[in-house]
Amino acid sequence: MVLLNDKSNAQYNCDIEAAEQINRLTRELEAARKESSALMNACALLNTTLDLPKLLEIILQQSAILTAAEASSLALIDEKTDELCFEVVVGEKKDILKEIRLPRGTGIIGWVSLKGEPLLIEDVTKDERFYQKVDEKSQFKTSSILCVPLKTKDGTIGALEVLNKVEGEKFDLNDQSLLMALASQAAMAIENARLYRSVLEERNKIVSIVNSMGDGVIVTNENFDIVLTNPAAEAVFCGGGSGASFEDIFKLKVILSELSQLKSNTTFDLVLMKPENTILSNKMTVLRGEDDEITGSIVSMRNITDLKHRENIRAQFTSMMNYKISDQIQRLRESLKNNEISSDGVKCIAESIEEKVNKLIQFSEMESGPLRLDRSLGSIGPIIESAVVDARDRYNFKRIGLEMVCESEVYNMDVEVDRERIKTILYLLLNNCIKFVSGDGKVEVRVANVSEMLEITVADNGIGIKEEVLPKLLDKQYHLENVLSSSEASLSLAYIKHVVEAHGGIIKINSTVGKGTEVIITMPKFIH
Repeated sequence: MVLLNDKSNAQYNCDIEAAEQINRLTRELEAARKESSALMNACALLNTTLDLPKLLEIILQQSAILTAAEASSLALIDEKTDELCFEVVVGEKKDILKEIRLPRGTGIIGWVSLKGEPLLIEDVTKDERFYQKVDEKSQFKTSSILCVPLKTKDGTIGALEVLNKVEGEKFDLNDQSLLMALASQAAMAIENARLYRSVLEERNKIVSIVNSMGDGVIVTNENFDIVLTNPAAEAVFCGGGSGASFEDIFKLKVILSELSQLKSNTTFDLVLMKPENTILSNKMTVLRGEDDEITGSIVSMRNITDLKHRENIRAQFTSMMNYKISDQIQRLRESLKNNEISSDGVKCIAESIEEKVNKLIQFSEMESGPLRLDRSLGSIGPIIESAVVDARDRYNFKRIGLEMVCESEVYNMDVEVDRERIKTILYLLLNNCIKFVSGDGKVEVRVANVSEMLEITVADNGIGIKEEVLPKLLDKQYHLENVLSSSEASLSLAYIKHVVEAHGGIIKINSTVGKGTEVIITMPKFIH
């Protein structure tokens, strides 16, 4: 047996205590290492997605794992309503809790989000800030809570809480430190996800707007390679087909190659041979970064083929009419000077000049857009009768039957129309009918009151119109091309339609070859 003296005994006890302390420190170090590793893994998971719902799920799962909690929840502040919304919840009652919205400052999670400070409460029944109604609705028994704020550089955006430590243990300051560290990274991740969602929504909005545009749009990168096109541009260069690729289209490559040399904003017109003679008006805007370096470009293109065609027709028509009017005036002047023309000849030339001037007026009014009507309230009968009298006087030599059928109450019925234009289009309509009616023919004008509408029908028993021609009779383009082919062609039907539609009405033509034609005009009696 070895006997230890007091000094040796003291040294032995000291060694035992040192060994125990080393073991304790080792365990604490291992626990700290595991917690640090778990925290690092949790923070690393936050960077795996920019999808906000998935990110919030990860935050909740990791917070429960780090603190060994039974349940966890995360609430974000709704800036519009200043309420706390439970965005995501982990636990049995997650679906119920997600329906709850709290006024900011209500409950423990509300207090933390308002104050921006953490709370560790071992017994919620002893804390007046605890909001009992959440437990009542979720039927979840909360005993202890650890709640920390979610902070960014711009302030507190919400709060993260864990509920009830497993196996009856209590949350401690170590749990609080871990949850605070996670919340710090989580808040930044949430802000990044929100920003990404915002940018994505804005991008989708811009893409939707661009895709809905009638003009073609092409977006390029800094090398003028295409990164975005809209359907209108694809329709021009690909014919609307899905099989064609912009990179495979030589003509577009040439255009972009030329544009890349300019390196500045520019406008230009482009004529494509396919589709045949397509004319595009284009504008290129160069995009630049903070250091004025080129970051890309936007090329907008508008198909102006129809516009150019109309401008060409307008120029040809105006030039032709001016020439013919000048020529007839010159012939009239020379004939009068040499006394080589009778009064009937003068009248004939004057009527021809008047007809051409009227064509120019009609054309001008149709091309200038919607008519500015000079409406006035008055009886409809005298307007129509005046047009009938003028037509009868002009064509009295044909001895045709030209009648107006109108009941007295309709004759005196008040309407709100542009009286001069209504008289003009009725005269033009009668003029058209009389031209195609033989000497023993008949033209009848019928006026009726149909509910809130005025109905004027001009019917004849002339030669009629072929069925295939009927759809073209009210087409302005059809008449313009006819006028260019023959100066004797008329614009009157297209002009009549223009005036009727300006009054909010419609015009319809019925005809049978060999039996006659019926033109029906229907328009509102008053401005609605």
